[in-house]
Amino acid sequence: MNKNRQHLLHNPQDLKSYITAERAITAKELLQRINFESKLFESVMDEFESEENLYLEKHHDLL
Repeated sequence: MNKNRQHLLHNPQDLKSYITAERAITAKELLQRINFESKLFESVMDEFESEENLYLEKHHDLL
């Protein structure tokens, strides 16, 4: 789910396909946004994993 963001962070030259003349955003701004969203995504997934582990601890029959 986060693969594309990580790819763009490591290969900023591929940003060209995401930047059009119609949008007023620089490559730097786009990379900052991608980095923020990537960290947010990781945080949400970490929280989900913690909640899932707690649930499974209470419901051993599901394992």
